[in-house]
Amino acid sequence: METLTLHCWVYGEYVETIFQVKIPRTETVASLKEAIKNKKPVAFRDMDVGTLAHKVTLSGSSDEELEENLKKLSLDKQECLSGRTKLSKVFPESAPSNDDDKTTIIVIDIAKLNCWVRGQATDRVFEVKTPRAGSVAALKEAIKDKKPVDFRDVDAESLALYKLRDPVTGPYDENLNGVILSEHGELLRPSNVLSEAFPTPSPARHIHIIVDSPSLMIVCWLRGSTLDSRFQISIRADATMSQLKGCMKESESVLRDVGDGQIRLFRISGDEGELRECLNKIGDGEPLQGDTLVPNFLGVPVLDLFYVVAEVSSTTRSTNPPPLSHPDFGGTDPIKAAREDFIKARPQNKSPSGGSHPSSFCKTQGEGNTRILCGRPRDPEELIPVTLLHPFVGELSNAMSNLYDDEERRVQAVTDLFKAVQLDFNIREKIPGTQYMMDVNISPNDQRLPCYVIAEFKNEAATSTSDPYMQAVAYYLEATRAFAPRMSGSALPCFILVLFGPYIVFAGAVWNLRPVVQVLSTPLAFHYHSTDTHNQLTVARHMAAFRKAVRTLNEYYQHLSITLTTDGNSLSNQLSHGALFPYRTEFESLDDGITRNIRYTVQFMEAGEKKGLVFFGTLQEDDTDQICIKFSRRYSKEAHLHCAESGFAPKLRGFEELPGGWYMAVMDRLLGYDQLADLPETERLPKSVFDTFGKQLKTLHTRHLVHGDIRDTNIMVKNDDRTTLMLIDFEWAGEEDVVRYPPYVNYTNISRPKDTRDGLPIKAVHDLAMLEGIIDVRAEK
Repeated sequence: METLTLHCWVYGEYVETIFQVKIPRTETVASLKEAIKNKKPVAFRDMDVGTLAHKVTLSGSSDEELEENLKKLSLDKQECLSGRTKLSKVFPESAPSNDDDKTTIIVIDIAKLNCWVRGQATDRVFEVKTPRAGSVAALKEAIKDKKPVDFRDVDAESLALYKLRDPVTGPYDENLNGVILSEHGELLRPSNVLSEAFPTPSPARHIHIIVDSPSLMIVCWLRGSTLDSRFQISIRADATMSQLKGCMKESESVLRDVGDGQIRLFRISGDEGELRECLNKIGDGEPLQGDTLVPNFLGVPVLDLFYVVAEVSSTTRSTNPPPLSHPDFGGTDPIKAAREDFIKARPQNKSPSGGSHPSSFCKTQGEGNTRILCGRPRDPEELIPVTLLHPFVGELSNAMSNLYDDEERRVQAVTDLFKAVQLDFNIREKIPGTQYMMDVNISPNDQRLPCYVIAEFKNEAATSTSDPYMQAVAYYLEATRAFAPRMSGSALPCFILVLFGPYIVFAGAVWNLRPVVQVLSTPLAFHYHSTDTHNQLTVARHMAAFRKAVRTLNEYYQHLSITLTTDGNSLSNQLSHGALFPYRTEFESLDDGITRNIRYTVQFMEAGEKKGLVFFGTLQEDDTDQICIKFSRRYSKEAHLHCAESGFAPKLRGFEELPGGWYMAVMDRLLGYDQLADLPETERLPKSVFDTFGKQLKTLHTRHLVHGDIRDTNIMVKNDDRTTLMLIDFEWAGEEDVVRYPPYVNYTNISRPKDTRDGLPIKAVHDLAMLEGIIDVRAEK
């Protein structure tokens, strides 16, 4: 029985890979294919033996010439071998032609394609083998089978495959630079036959196909924010634009009350210089269009990340009213949109008195989209308190009392009392456009503006089923309902007075994205003894303070009246961010005593959430001069100044005492620094760095000053010089043995000396002990 010795070659491989198969001449082509698979079990492990085979005769007196001809080989016009055909028919002669000039080869028609998934490391290129006679749909299945973990939750049919017009050779991390799918790639349709897409052998050691990532990692910013305020969104590639906006809202609380229509998305460059400029320029970038995401990123080089900026308004950086209003910058208004959404969620289906019954206000306060942040329930709270959104509440303390037969007499008596301090109330007046009757209010003469004092009376504490505080809060909502959206540049500040029996409670109310109400003091009792001169003086002081604060509000609304246009819209606001900033927008420079003006840009965020009353911004006089603004109830100017002058704290630009017991510290923004706490656990600093820092800290102690909270979260490390440390957060700092620890010192999760507890004096040894604890964890051994 005659045996054939056949030269076999897998389409697309090197000439050196030609191998021989011996088979009886009486066998069929199908048996030949089986023999080929048995000869190369690894290479054909996952291949169907029914793969096409062709008989090809090529010229070539040398391997080099033969290889050149193989590279040019197209199988379209070559003899395709049927599986049932006898080899004796294919080779009627005793042996195939293999003379010096011609070689007969059995070509196995397999596409060997090197694939790379966009977004993965460039060393993760993988090879897929599939019949060239098959479809692109079959190739997708082969790719998913090859990478079952990567594509575990992805349907094969949803994979997007791009054939590179010019296959990319190594090194891939260099040569993939600048490759853009929309320019250098061709999307393969599922019905396409591979032999049509790849009519000639694909060059080895090249990337032939890029699989567009089934999920996108998008680096995002809010327009007007800083480079280090980025946040990341991971989302399916087939997601819609609306779904991306939804993910952004989940990540960034500042967007949660902004409607989708108020959010515009732009694709931007990742170049740091361009990015810095883009974040501060309205409309800069390529707008994302259409319903789906992927088409918007086909023009991004495949090695680049996807960068998106969300714009809810103009990037003109705005501040809160100082203390008037924000200017109108044009464009969309996220604050207006958020206020409208809240008002829609709180329809006028119940009167303020009906809505203040316990069962009713429990329901509305229990829903996130209808809750007024007023301390009932205790959580959640507005991060920026009423006292920082307008100065009026910082000028107040309280007092009152006497016994009356009915509510009407109490109203009149209190009104007479306020007239004595030159405050005129309107009694039993309806809220314009409603049937709701307020007990007492003070309103501007301009009817285009809302009232700025609301008083709710109950003759005695137990004479009503309505909660007078919640009823007054509801009156504020109704009194400002028509004004809040169109006056989104104003906080619409208002005093709320709740009087029941001989007691009075003062509260301050403002609008941010929704109404925010804050109780300003404990209830004051007015039924003191006639000989109690202390309480009498307290009443006198408080009434004088209240009168002064109300006059402040009156002046504020008079100024608003002047600036209003005839349509009442000049107080609309177009901010870079969808919330108001604190009202204080100026400070006196500690260098030269000149007043500087602040442009707020963003609130400090950690893990995507706003944290603390720390804000970043620039000077209006120079928008490249980056500053940090911190508000706190206690702060040591002396300790901060010493550390800054000694070179281990940011420069203190300004320090202001504000109404209501607040301090505002304005300092250099530390750009190019990381929190020590954020460094990987494996990264340790030289001990000499901490020794130097300890010596600097002791210079503070020699002045009998202490920091009080030496933790790795309050130490900043320079990015490009890990030997440079900066100390921040001087809230607990002050004179040793005089300043004391605040309430609720965390010594459960943070290791502290035993005598660092609530109310105890802060000592220098505590600072040094805390530093030693950091050295144990963060210093090189």
